Amino acid sequence: MDAAPSTEARGQGLWSWRDILGMSGSSIAVLLAGSLAVGWGMRSAQAAGRARELVLLLGTMAIVFLEVAALLGSVYLLGLRRRGLSWRVLGLVWPSLEWVASAMVIGIAGLFLTSAMAGLVQRLMGRTTDPQAEALAPIGFSWTAGLGMFLLVGLAVPFAEEVFFRGVLFRWLRDRWGVRAALVISTLIFGLVHGDPPTIAAGWTLGFILALVYERSGSLWTPVLIHAVNNSAKVILLYLMLRLR
Repeated sequence: MDAAPSTEARGQGLWSWRDILGMSGSSIAVLLAGSLAVGWGMRSAQAAGRARELVLLLGTMAIVFLEVAALLGSVYLLGLRRRGLSWRVLGLVWPSLEWVASAMVIGIAGLFLTSAMAGLVQRLMGRTTDPQAEALAPIGFSWTAGLGMFLLVGLAVPFAEEVFFRGVLFRWLRDRWGVRAALVISTLIFGLVHGDPPTIAAGWTLGFILALVYERSGSLWTPVLIHAVNNSAKVILLYLMLRLR
C-alpha cells in the first residue's frame, strides 16, 4: 500500500491563501458563467421547439458536469500543475482493505443518517416535496436520465468534491489551525454550498464523516468511496421508486 501524505508535507503547509483563493474563485467563476450559458442554451432550445423534457435533462446534466469540471480543472491547473505537484499529495493513495470495507459500511450507514437529517429539516419546514429528488430526476423516470445521473452524481461528483473539499480545503485548514478547526469549518462550508436547507443538513452530516475518515485513513480514496456509495445509492433508490410507481 502506498504511504499517506507525509507529516513533513503537512507541517510545511501545502497550500497558501493565494492557492485557495485562486482555486475557489476559479471554480465559482466557471460554474456561474457556465450556468448562465446553459440557461441561455436551454431557453434558446425551447424557443426553437425542442422537446422540453430533453432540454431540461440535458441542462441539468450540463450543470452537474460543470461542477465536476470546475472543481477538478481549478485544482489541477491553479494548484497542482502550477506548483509542480502530483495528485498523490492530496491523498490519492490506496487505503488498506480494512478501510475499503469500512468505507462501504460507512457509506450505507451515512445514506440513512443523511436522509434522516434531510427529512427532519423538511418536516420542520413543513415541506411536502423533496427538492433534491426533483434535481436528481428532473423529468421523472428515464433509463437515460438514471444512467446519466448515476455516472455524474453517483461517481463523478463524489470524486471532484472530495478532491476539493477534503484534499484541498480540509488539508489547508488542518495545516493552519489543526484537525478540530478543519473538521468544523470544512464541514460548515461543504454543507452551505449545497444551498437548500434539507440538503445543507445532510451535507453537514456527511461532510463531517468524510473529513474525519480522510484524516484517520490517510487516503482520499476512502471518503471518495463513502461519498460515491452514498450518492449512488440515493440515485438508484430514487429511480427504482420512480420505476415502480
